[in-house]
Amino acid sequence: KDGFQTYCYDTRCPGFVLANKTNMVPGSLIDQVSTYGGPQYDMTIKVYKDPASGNWWLYYGASGHYNELNAIGYWPSSLFTSMADSASDMHFGGTVAYLTNEQGPPMGSGHYPEEGEGKAATFNRIQGVDKKGNMYDFQDNFYVVQDKKECYRVSQVKNNGFFYGGPGHCIN
Repeated sequence: KDGFQTYCYDTRCPGFVLANKTNMVPGSLIDQVSTYGGPQYDMTIKVYKDPASGNWWLYYGASGHYNELNAIGYWPSSLFTSMADSASDMHFGGTVAYLTNEQGPPMGSGHYPEEGEGKAATFNRIQGVDKKGNMYDFQDNFYVVQDKKECYRVSQVKNNGFFYGGPGHCIN
């Protein structure tokens, strides 16, 4: 609402309304994580603006089970000024934060995107949601942003997905 001036994240930002008791809310730790070169796990997340209320709903579920998603909660329309009708941008990826003169933590799996499937963190099957709640594929018009390339990287977007991450250890 304030143009990213306060930089609050997850449920630390005021206003999110929890709709159902669940173990998954914005900012939750994920308990089933992939193993480097081993079993891989993923999940489906959907953010959808309800046309009747104008509220932005958050859904979560098992990978690929788009018709079996659980409503977690919503951000009331009153929180937004520039997203009254729709979102103009969507951002996917990772973020790390650390103090000046401290070493940065790993991002994703802690491995660079060049290592690929089963090793680097990934976003895949990224889709948009239209005003009726239907999902659609993007036309690969993604803009890739990265800084501190010596510590964190992102691959090019292909087939609505990308790899990202790095070991960290940069000093701010």
